[in-house]
Amino acid sequence: MINEIHIQNFRCFEDTWVSGFKNINLIGGLNNSGKTALLEALFLASFPSPKTIGNLRKFRNENDILLKLEPKKAWNSFFFNENITEDAIFTLVNSAGETAITFSCAQNDKPLAALLESRISTNDIANLLSNRFANILPLNVFGSGFNYVFFPDLEKDKEKDEISSFSLIGNEPKTYESSPFIHTSFRITDSKLAALFSMIEEDTKKINVFNSFLSFLDEKIVSCILTAPSGQAMLKILTKDGFRRSLGLFGDAIRKVVEILLLLLSGTNKIIFIDEIENGIHFTKHKEFWEKLFEISVQLDIQIFATTHSIEMIQAFAEAAKGKYENKAMYFKMGTQQLKTRKRIIASPSTADLLEDNLSPLNLTPRQPFRGE
Repeated sequence: MINEIHIQNFRCFEDTWVSGFKNINLIGGLNNSGKTALLEALFLASFPSPKTIGNLRKFRNENDILLKLEPKKAWNSFFFNENITEDAIFTLVNSAGETAITFSCAQNDKPLAALLESRISTNDIANLLSNRFANILPLNVFGSGFNYVFFPDLEKDKEKDEISSFSLIGNEPKTYESSPFIHTSFRITDSKLAALFSMIEEDTKKINVFNSFLSFLDEKIVSCILTAPSGQAMLKILTKDGFRRSLGLFGDAIRKVVEILLLLLSGTNKIIFIDEIENGIHFTKHKEFWEKLFEISVQLDIQIFATTHSIEMIQAFAEAAKGKYENKAMYFKMGTQQLKTRKRIIASPSTADLLEDNLSPLNLTPRQPFRGE
């Protein structure tokens, strides 16, 4: 389980420590205060693979047409103030110690050459760097046991308006089968949901948890079942009137909860990230929603990081956590701290009891010193 993270030169973070993470962590704050960027930093540091980098580009709707026109700016948005001359460094801290991952867009080609020199001749390296990478700025990613260079593959799609693929050289770290990041604008595909459901459908206890969670959100729902029309596996919802209906007919909240539940119950990852967790869920359901989520997370030992804009969702989080799950929950409010010459983004932690005391003005201040000051 992640206890803290040190973020340097990534997105809106110049140099920030965030500590005090628990089983379930809720992140709030004003618009553009760094909530989603904190999720992305944790996601990237936990899974520093090309697949994660591709997902983050997709989440930010980064334009491939512009990238084709200015490929040397491929990675600018990943760095603080788009300053690619300074490495982005993530240091995760857990019970096993510290793990550092570095993202570099150094203007020299030493990282790429170092990866290649054991495979091809010096002359071939020089030709590759001068021809293939003349207009491309590769991203060098390295950590314990891996080091790879990731770059837009302009050659594969030079006749097209879009860049449909990226290439890499080197060895990449282990990654995930299904993305543990549930984004507000991108849904897990029907085929992926069906595959995740197939992993739990023989487990009666997990299926009962799954079905009861859905029925509390919508009392018409009896269960979720796996079907395969035309040979394509997909989930359908069985309702009390006996109909099997497409998941898409039940709105964004049900689909989002299905995604959360399947990622949790399938056990494919020990950490998941949820952006704007409140979307679509009626405020009268918030407290029970959190109670059920706490129960699953603690039983399966899965860590959750979520963002929200909703005061009702924050209030329900505090109420659900207080008592039984008080030591399993932490709320973080994104804000800024004035230094001598500049401001930096911070995340102020509050436990459930302190959070409840401060909810009316929602003006939380740091309750403990910040590491690195």
